[in-house]
Amino acid sequence: MFGESMGIIIDYDLCEGPDCAGCKDACPTDVFGIEDGKIVIVNEEECTFCKMCEDFCPAEAVKIN
Repeated sequence: MFGESMGIIIDYDLCEGPDCAGCKDACPTDVFGIEDGKIVIVNEEECTFCKMCEDFCPAEAVKIN
């Protein structure tokens, strides 16, 4: 299952969720949040496509297109 926006893709089969939150913690513009026990995209319009979330996701569950 995937969470997807214009340029951000979260692969929930790989994502470790709030226990990890590497993407959320690394994002300088607070694009990610936590809802219902999973990482979600909450401020897509703030994404600068810096790819910090990709770099800090140990499961490689986040991709920026």
